[in-house]
Amino acid sequence: MTQNQDILIITGGSIDAAFARDYLAGRGFGHVIAVDKGLETADRLGLVPEYLVGDFDTVNPEVLAAYRNRPGVTLREYCPEKDDTDTQIAVRAAFTLGSGEIVILGGTGTRFDHMMANLFLMEEALMQGRNCCMIDEKNRIRLANRSFTLRREEAWGDYLSLIPLTDIVRPVTLRGVKYPLDGCTMHRIRGGFGVSNEITGEAAEVCFDEGILIVVESRD
Repeated sequence: MTQNQDILIITGGSIDAAFARDYLAGRGFGHVIAVDKGLETADRLGLVPEYLVGDFDTVNPEVLAAYRNRPGVTLREYCPEKDDTDTQIAVRAAFTLGSGEIVILGGTGTRFDHMMANLFLMEEALMQGRNCCMIDEKNRIRLANRSFTLRREEAWGDYLSLIPLTDIVRPVTLRGVKYPLDGCTMHRIRGGFGVSNEITGEAAEVCFDEGILIVVESRD
């Protein structure tokens, strides 16, 4: 049996513990990276990360001390005054750990600046040809630079929002949704145009040739 090579990154952002337990139940990851205070979440969830990265300015020192010399755990500590965020360091570390999907837990959190930085960080992953998403109890967020199909039973929630990350995305054709499109040009400055669509068929077909879409699957 082929080992799962997907990579879980647990950041220091706000994480609903009950959701995290439900999400992780029955899911296996080939690698787990804890980012700074994300180590506390990993510890509560009973996960032993393969890598600990960050400047460790927010993690409980006692929790960090328990993992510093733990066998099988590699710690990479950085100066707080640095150019990259801790999550950026973690994602770049994930690039070296095979070709599996990168799942970021806690990347939305409560800090809008960090969430925006993480969104653009997913663009870096996209340019590397890597599948990367951020998840929380209400949303699954990813980027797409090519056409895709999303089956209704696999969607994160009732709503599917498509927001241009690039200035334009075209020509956009949507099928199997409440608000279909046929060869439309979507503009970033009209970002609300693609918000809160719904999958009405067995699957949503999203077709386009140019640009990058922010794909948000949501539930209330």
